Amino acid sequence: MTNIQGQHNFNRDLVCIEYPGVVKNVDKMLDTLGGLNTISSIVSQKKRRLELRFRTDDVFSKPACGDRISTSALLLRIKVRRKVAPTLPRSECNVDEENSDGECAGEVVSCETTVVGKITTVYKFSSMCDFQYLPLITDSVGKSRCIYEDVVPYGVKDYSWIMDPDAPLFILPPSFSRMDAPQNYSFRRGKEDAETPANTQSKSSKSGSVFPKTVIGRTRTRRSLHTIFMSWHKLWAARQQANNAAAATGEENAEGSSLEPSCSSSMTSACDIIPTKPQETAVRLLRIKFLCGEPFIRLQKFLEERPVTSKNALIAITKLTQDQLKFLLPSVAYYFINGPWRGTWARFGYDPSANPAARQYQTLDFRLRRTGGVKSKIKAKRSSVNCSQPYKFANCSRPKIPILKKMAMIGGNEDNIEEMSTIDKESMYIYRPGLVPPSMQMFYQYCDLQLPEIQEMLENLPKSGPDLVCTEQNGWLPPGFDDKCRDLINHNVALYFLERSSRNE
Repeated sequence: MTNIQGQHNFNRDLVCIEYPGVVKNVDKMLDTLGGLNTISSIVSQKKRRLELRFRTDDVFSKPACGDRISTSALLLRIKVRRKVAPTLPRSECNVDEENSDGECAGEVVSCETTVVGKITTVYKFSSMCDFQYLPLITDSVGKSRCIYEDVVPYGVKDYSWIMDPDAPLFILPPSFSRMDAPQNYSFRRGKEDAETPANTQSKSSKSGSVFPKTVIGRTRTRRSLHTIFMSWHKLWAARQQANNAAAATGEENAEGSSLEPSCSSSMTSACDIIPTKPQETAVRLLRIKFLCGEPFIRLQKFLEERPVTSKNALIAITKLTQDQLKFLLPSVAYYFINGPWRGTWARFGYDPSANPAARQYQTLDFRLRRTGGVKSKIKAKRSSVNCSQPYKFANCSRPKIPILKKMAMIGGNEDNIEEMSTIDKESMYIYRPGLVPPSMQMFYQYCDLQLPEIQEMLENLPKSGPDLVCTEQNGWLPPGFDDKCRDLINHNVALYFLERSSRNE
């Protein structure tokens, strides 16, 4: 075997497609992949999967998807020279001397190899392709009939098909399954069936129950949750119980019969329901991750000054990362899942529903109104218009976390990268004039709304009083306060874009 050094091409990048079939017609093979333009478009997108449709003319054909894999390979062109062999019967030829047509070939004289190019990307079809549903109906005789021409319009149709009462209904779901690869699934017994002891096959460490050998149990123990979650309804029930007990002893009025929890400013905190210390698992994980030193002290000092905060504010102010806060926050604070402070972390022992000053830490669900071309300037977190099927992209079974594209307006100066990064972080939790929200929906705390009108409205609210009540919808704020804040922010954003467009003109 000889190599032709002058004809090697190592600078040519090629893409390999491992086609799951015997290719006899290259044009038909390319049609099943969508054509050269579709292949080129998919190759330019790193996370896009290559789709192969066995029925190219059927819109209901579910594609088999090929995953993009990085590789290091070479494409070789091999040229074999043989002697002209005499015409012999096939029975007298050796197996090694037969060519692709099954005829008797001559003896190999030389073999030349040439490197055509290098392969760095390969598409492999390892997913299932049996999610197929044909447009068929069964008549009264039991014979199947194809209704593809009845459900797929072609050409120019008149309106007569609308009035046809016997029109076939054939609607397929956009996705047959969240996953198109074989998955290991461990079946689990119910709680009522886990009481019966039997032979040890799989065991739950939480309940200590033993499952029989004939039942497939869990292969791993349930992950323990080390975060303490606080629900407003749980807090409301504790307040209701405290009010009823106070009314029975004659210490307070019978306010427990109200539909809302009577969290007046003169009432003491519900110590029984507000957590005062973390779980043992959170403390143990904190030691394992070596976060008991300076990061823990830094977070404690911040919560002393601001007892209720959001995670975005913590990341921007304390400079702690997401991975660090995942273990630090459950050890110093508890989480509100609903109510006026939903989505925030409160310091252990601090009850915002018993302190009217905690109104500044309440959450405002702000949604930008799509007026004045704002939609084209600020993108939404999720778009229902430009959506794709889940099987079209890699790791389709894993939920995606939307990454917000931050916008920073720094007076037209794009060279100051450090200042731009600071403003980007502030825009995730602060709103002030001239700072554009990074997305169409934001969750702000009232203390981070740095509009003079909103801060003046907060200062004019009463500090305490017997009629001051904390409710689930409004918290310590009066009804309609959040709507006024939303109007002010939307008006301020509209003025900003109006001034910017007039400046550009």
